Amino acid sequence: LVLDEGHRYPLAAQALRSETYIDDVITGASSEEEAQALCSQLVALLKLGGFELGKWASSSSSLLSSSSDIVHMPDDTSSSDGTKVLGIGWDPNTDMFCCRIDPASVPPTKRGVLSKFARMYDPNGYFAPVIFSLKALVQQVWLLKLDWDTPLPDHLMSVWESIERELPLLELIQIPRCLLPTTHTDIQLIGFSDASEVGMAAVLYLRVETDYGVQVNLVKSRQR
Repeated sequence: LVLDEGHRYPLAAQALRSETYIDDVITGASSEEEAQALCSQLVALLKLGGFELGKWASSSSSLLSSSSDIVHMPDDTSSSDGTKVLGIGWDPNTDMFCCRIDPASVPPTKRGVLSKFARMYDPNGYFAPVIFSLKALVQQVWLLKLDWDTPLPDHLMSVWESIERELPLLELIQIPRCLLPTTHTDIQLIGFSDASEVGMAAVLYLRVETDYGVQVNLVKSRQR
């Protein structure tokens, strides 16, 4: 479809070619006008192939009300799950990414710790410090070769209880989705890395100078 008709809808063609994951289109624009043009092109191009876009979400209320072709995603930002972008919590009202923690308690066993770890989804590394602690605990549990449902020994139980207390605090952290202001005078991508016997980590920040000051935002981190 993009190859046959994309030349008529360049904004939509770029989004479908580079910013589509399975059946989710994750894209954006630098202005309301560009966003509305992109929206119109996406709807028109996909209609040519018999595809109807649904469950739109945007930080712009005017964009969502600009066309009858836009079917809104259910407004569930007040729920415990909220709106998600490829599994990452996102509040379109504030345009912030956030962490959603499964409140279900798990037993303090190898099975329970691994179950909690498996529920943590953080592809961009926004919450890496806490997840790193959880990974380190998982590593120690495996080295002890405990049975699946054997309670953790005392020295690991205290670590687990500390992590359990910290996990809900992640929901207080908000990460700006927009990293680059419309107007800026200088951009720097700054990276740090470190390693120890326990693990290694790297992080990238975007430092932007504008006429109003300096803005620094977390871009991505990795730890293992």
